[in-house]
Amino acid sequence: MKNLLFLSMILLVNCSKMELASVSKSQTPQKNIIFQDVSVFNGSTMLRNQDVLVTGSTITSVTQTGTNPLLEDAIQIDGTGRTLLPGLIDIHIHVFSAGEKDILPPDPKSIGGALLYAGITSALITADPDDATKLVLSSRDGTTLAPHLYTSGPGLTAPGGHPIPLLRAMLPWPIRYFAIRSVFTAANSDEAQQQTRRIVEKFQPDFLKIIYDDLPPGAPHLSYKSLKAAITEAKNNGVRPIVHATTTSDAVEAAEAGAALLVHIPQRGILDYEQIKRLVATKVPVVTTVNLITASRDLSSGGPSILEKSMVDPKVLEVWQKEPAWDLPGFSDEIDTTYGQVAEETRINFQKLLDGGVSLLIGTDSGVHGVFPGSSLHREIETVVNLGMPPLDALKAVTSASALFLDPEGSFGFIRAGQRADLLLVKGDPSSDITTVSKIEKVFLEGVEIKRQAL
Repeated sequence: MKNLLFLSMILLVNCSKMELASVSKSQTPQKNIIFQDVSVFNGSTMLRNQDVLVTGSTITSVTQTGTNPLLEDAIQIDGTGRTLLPGLIDIHIHVFSAGEKDILPPDPKSIGGALLYAGITSALITADPDDATKLVLSSRDGTTLAPHLYTSGPGLTAPGGHPIPLLRAMLPWPIRYFAIRSVFTAANSDEAQQQTRRIVEKFQPDFLKIIYDDLPPGAPHLSYKSLKAAITEAKNNGVRPIVHATTTSDAVEAAEAGAALLVHIPQRGILDYEQIKRLVATKVPVVTTVNLITASRDLSSGGPSILEKSMVDPKVLEVWQKEPAWDLPGFSDEIDTTYGQVAEETRINFQKLLDGGVSLLIGTDSGVHGVFPGSSLHREIETVVNLGMPPLDALKAVTSASALFLDPEGSFGFIRAGQRADLLLVKGDPSSDITTVSKIEKVFLEGVEIKRQAL
């Protein structure tokens, strides 16, 4: 075991980490801030010609411009031609990598900075045990600058089930040895209960991630009884279960079994009317992650976005443009042969869920190949709008709706008096041009301006 650890340390030392855009806190003492004559997306609708007052870490008033006298000692920010939004929320991220083609030792602190650079002030980490815990703790004690983070533990799957085949394909030995050993598995319902208790006790997550899937197709799959047992045990321990499922039947079964959230649009099979009706009845929200399927190929065919050029190591972007898509022995063959079908079925299912009235929250699965922290959320927002989601609904899905899922008491995610002052100021009007969300001018975390340093 000592030799394995030694070899792992050598690999870690000799691999260079991908560079990302970074952030720092403003050194200006925290005081009153007034956004003057600004358009406001308040979490549900657009308001014009508003003055927004922030005192300390809290929004204290939102009024029509000129209604109240301006405070003389306040920092005044001109909102002309700009829109103020709640900070964005990515409700499906990872910190095990930053989306590199070659999986390198993760740098969770830089990932946290990249999220803030892109205007993301809250995020849900879905299945990253040790790195997630370290990042959350360091962000909460002030040693690391990162969004407000929620965790879901390391994930529970079947023995040999997803993500074990993916880890085998992605990671070099001996790193994969330790990665696979960290996966929690359950062969039956009794083990599912036991493992759920272990995860809750060890990691104290905000949610419990359960993997109800066979990826690649034919891989081991958690049984329905085990799924149900894990969901019940999680709820008994005060933790809401979130479920990864990518087939239509698995998604419906997971929702009806009591999942609080489905973390993917179904990617295999086409949802029929009856399945949509059953999903609507459960009132379980579904995370979009539409762009994840085509992310690497989009980088190759269309090149990086303006935001990605300012955020992501140019050497990494260059590699993606030369060598697109997956290259994972023992895993990518199954993915590549069905790539076009999976991408198309995901889009069709997104539109069916949207038309059927299923609640949709916006997330990216950032950390997987070609899905970079921060910038990928902007790609996802544009993708869902291009697929038919009205811009105001997309803005709601990436702010207030996701905030209410993470915190049902509603302490953030809106621009109104009493809310936590996590804010994003952009140039233009995202209700008429959704790409405006990427035209970031300022980011505030709890009322403190975040200084953004592009690469």
